[in-house]
Amino acid sequence: MTCRVYTRNRGYATAAAAFVPWVSWAAVGGLLAHRLATRNPDYEVGKDIVKKRLYVTYKK
Repeated sequence: MTCRVYTRNRGYATAAAAFVPWVSWAAVGGLLAHRLATRNPDYEVGKDIVKKRLYVTYKK
């Protein structure tokens, strides 16, 4: 079984990095690399830092 662990609402961090162009490209590159490395997972675990919750989603 495989799983992908990610931080929910990470798009806000990517949007905030838009003010510093090289940081935003590095952030987008990191997100894409993570998606490719953990492609087709059985479960996704989303960490919500603001609400302090975990969300587990069965994908198969």
